[in-house]
Amino acid sequence: MPPYQIPSRFRKASFDRFAPYLGQLLKQWPRALVIDPEPLTPDSFASAIRATLRGKREHHHTSSFIDEMLWLKHNEAIVVSMRVDGMIVLGDAETVKQPAGIKYGKESSNIVDLTNNDFLEKVCELLSNRVFIPAFSVRVKGVNEAFRTRLEQLFDIAFIEDSQPDTFIIL
Repeated sequence: MPPYQIPSRFRKASFDRFAPYLGQLLKQWPRALVIDPEPLTPDSFASAIRATLRGKREHHHTSSFIDEMLWLKHNEAIVVSMRVDGMIVLGDAETVKQPAGIKYGKESSNIVDLTNNDFLEKVCELLSNRVFIPAFSVRVKGVNEAFRTRLEQLFDIAFIEDSQPDTFIIL
């Protein structure tokens, strides 16, 4: 199907916006991923994630955030659920029913303005090695794009844009 005939919610641009969430879910599988949908409504966010899944399944979109081997292994088991508190849960049918662990976007309320790249690299290494239990995310401000890309290539982490300007959440 030519790209112009694909509904917009299944196109690559829409997929790219939500691919980091799928990538993070696959990295931490079998643990569920709990997401704060702000600034979207829970219904809108859940619909967008479902469209992202469908876009990946039907149109075979790719992203540097998604490990294709993990995708092939787990894609059929991924479900999207909405909790009564408005949080969105991604995982398999069993794990989405379990009590939540980390809440993406909620657990990391402090923003750290890291001016020392060596320290940021150490933080990324610790997050990548999953040494923190329970897991958590870190919000950082003022990290240039080239350095973010380098860290994402070195470590098993992802920088996700936060709602505040020039601020990213490291997962």
